[in-house]
Amino acid sequence: MPLYACRWPNGDVSVVQAEDEDDALFLLDEFGAAEVGYLTELPDGFLVDFQLQDDGEFGVQFSEETDEAVMKLYPLLDAAFEAASVAAEAGEDDGGAGVEEAVRQERARLGLLAEADENVKH
Repeated sequence: MPLYACRWPNGDVSVVQAEDEDDALFLLDEFGAAEVGYLTELPDGFLVDFQLQDDGEFGVQFSEETDEAVMKLYPLLDAAFEAASVAAEAGEDDGGAGVEEAVRQERARLGLLAEADENVKH
């Protein structure tokens, strides 16, 4: 059964296992009004680790393959991390400004396309 990532207009991602896209949309309705354009089928081997923290919250760690699949959902952020890595290797530091700007742009990217439907998650 396929596993889908739903990239919401606000930048959040939900992961759902479903028979097909229609089933995924039905299940995601618990969180908001998802659309087919928000869905990306994830590759086999999706692996995530939930780490119980002392405060009762959960940290999350992805396998390398899963991290790559998730970052494909955020191309602007992925590019910013790559640029920050190159800058760090060159001894430069932008103080995270490039990553912060990429996060802002990622949050707006799909929101602009979907007109930030008020019924959508969060």
